[in-house]
Amino acid sequence: MALRKIEMLGDEPLEISYVKSYLRIEHDKDDGLIEGFMAAARSSIEAYTSRALIPQKWELTLNAGFAVARSDRTYLSGDKSRGTKGIELPRSPFMEMVGDPILESDYGQKNLTDYRVDTSGRTAKIHFGPSAQAMLNGTGKIIIQFIAGYSAKNLPDGLKQAILMIIAQLYENRVPSNDNPGLVGEFSENVSLLLRPYQVKRLA
Repeated sequence: MALRKIEMLGDEPLEISYVKSYLRIEHDKDDGLIEGFMAAARSSIEAYTSRALIPQKWELTLNAGFAVARSDRTYLSGDKSRGTKGIELPRSPFMEMVGDPILESDYGQKNLTDYRVDTSGRTAKIHFGPSAQAMLNGTGKIIIQFIAGYSAKNLPDGLKQAILMIIAQLYENRVPSNDNPGLVGEFSENVSLLLRPYQVKRLA
């Protein structure tokens, strides 16, 4: 299973003017530094929580046989409102699929239309139908592209506050640019408390 970020689809979740107001900074000479801290704070929170704080396009590649084996056919039939098992889309919150998943095998590429995305839980999960199994011919991988993230107006207050607190810590302990100014060390206990409710635990 491999996951990669394809594209960032939004700006940083907080405006620099808002961040500077929080830091009580009235000059512009550190704007570039602060913008770097903003990106570092966001990316460190994303890594810790497995959430996308701004809309992002992701690609997940996995073994096709495994994907089909973990799918719930009863959920696919519409008899259940929530599936069992399934394949987690490992960034939250899920926004939308980017086209249909692609089955890639020795016989070429085919679009898979027999699938359903379950968004009822804490993370979105995708299930594949029996037609995907029939197309496998014993081998292959499935490539899934999806968009995950918060819009600026929907970012939870706890995550906003965590971003601000990390930026404040970085700015207070800023060092010359050749000494990794954007490096985020251990989160403070207060930041960890803010982030804990948003941390997505990966399932086997």
